[in-house]
Amino acid sequence: MPETAPAPDTAPVPPGAHSYLADERTGRRLGRAAFRYQLGRPIKWVSLVVIVCVFMAAGFGMGQPSQMAVLLAVILIGVNYAQFRSLGRVLGRLYPAGSLHWVTFGPDALTVAGPLGVSEMKFASFRHVWASGTAVIMRSAQSNIIHALPAQLVPPGDLARLRACVGGTR
Repeated sequence: MPETAPAPDTAPVPPGAHSYLADERTGRRLGRAAFRYQLGRPIKWVSLVVIVCVFMAAGFGMGQPSQMAVLLAVILIGVNYAQFRSLGRVLGRLYPAGSLHWVTFGPDALTVAGPLGVSEMKFASFRHVWASGTAVIMRSAQSNIIHALPAQLVPPGDLARLRACVGGTR
């Protein structure tokens, strides 16, 4: 595999920062982790039960429950597959191969940098923190926006501190 150089437009890595050089699979790995996070949310399953009940009621009402069950399965699989692919594509654009990313942790905020610029995010701006072996997912407190970082950017000590500062963790 050829060596990849950092993207020239990433801000210089400050002392004490955790850095990560993205590869061609970073976006897919983060997309897979974000999808697993979403599947683990109770609201996803509550809405799924409601959708199944509506489809099955419509199927029984039309006298076609088995056809409605097949249609429901095809739709659910298709929608989830499209969502999974979309997450991977979006995150792949945010973490292109060869791009350098870094994170620093302050007393009440983290600073994230990459080719798109530098951003400071207060710990209080997050509602949930979820971690897997490949990613750390943070859900915004004000909206349903999620922030995905490669796990290498959030070492265990900083992850524990981030979780301690954020209300909901999983």
